[in-house]
Amino acid sequence: MPLTRLTLLASTVLLAPVLAVAQDQGAPHSPTNSLLYNILLTLFPFGLFALVIYWFLRRTQSSPQSKRLADYMTRHEQNMARQEHHMARLEDSLERIAKALEKRDTH
Repeated sequence: MPLTRLTLLASTVLLAPVLAVAQDQGAPHSPTNSLLYNILLTLFPFGLFALVIYWFLRRTQSSPQSKRLADYMTRHEQNMARQEHHMARLEDSLERIAKALEKRDTH
C-alpha cells in the first residue's frame, strides 16, 4: 500500500472520533419536541411501509391471474374429491375380489 494511502487511512481512523465529538458539540440544540410528535415521527415510516404492503397485496388479490388461480384450485379440489371417491370404490372392489378368491381357494 502506498505511503500516501496509508497516511490518509491512519489519519481518518485516528481523527474520526475527534471530528464526531467536535461536530456534536458544535451542533445547535433543537428545541425539545413533544413525546407524541416524536412517536408519530418514528412510526410514520413503518405505517407508510405497511400501507404499501397492504396496497400491493390487495392489488395482487384482485388481479385476473389470482382469479384464475382460485378457479384452478376449486377444480383441483373437485378432481381430488372425485379421485378419492373412485379409490374408495376401487378398494371395495379389490377387497370383494380378494374375499372371493380366498373363498374359492379354501373350497
